[in-house]
Amino acid sequence: MRIVGDGELAGKVARTIQRRMTSSAAGKKCEGMASTLAALQLDGGIARIVSVGDSRVYLHRAGQLMQITTDHTIANQMVRDGEITAEQALSAGSLCTDLASALVASEFEEDFEMFSAIEQVHAGDRWICLTDGATGVLSDAELAGLLEDASASPDLLASRIVMAAKQRREGDDNISAVVIAVQASNSWSEP
Repeated sequence: MRIVGDGELAGKVARTIQRRMTSSAAGKKCEGMASTLAALQLDGGIARIVSVGDSRVYLHRAGQLMQITTDHTIANQMVRDGEITAEQALSAGSLCTDLASALVASEFEEDFEMFSAIEQVHAGDRWICLTDGATGVLSDAELAGLLEDASASPDLLASRIVMAAKQRREGDDNISAVVIAVQASNSWSEP
């Protein structure tokens, strides 16, 4: 069951991160830099998800991999606005990866598009947070294949994802993966 919402809480989280990027500790070194965000909070039987940009949260449940978040790219925005089809977006070149929304280190830029949702958590779920350095080079089918080993620890699964993405690395984008495995209805393990 997906409930899209809790936007006020998610917005506060994203804005807090953005303010820290522009804090006096960061100084002018970060001015104008952009960051994406994929965050997950497990609380009892629910997962709160928030993302900005093209870092993603996935759910691997009963052998099926589902992308929970929506990428905030120019191509996806054009699909949502009806300007191009999803098939055209796949061949849109750099539009597929150019961000339509991100957290920007700036005192003046506070608007960003954000995805937030609340999902039910089930025993056996695996939740995955990935940066676009991984999702840009690994297909959903490849990710699902890397998650098939039910006995592997979350740390091992995350390492496998990072190593597979590094083998195909294009450019200098960062590659990050976090895997959380739900062991029972109200417990989980993480690296």
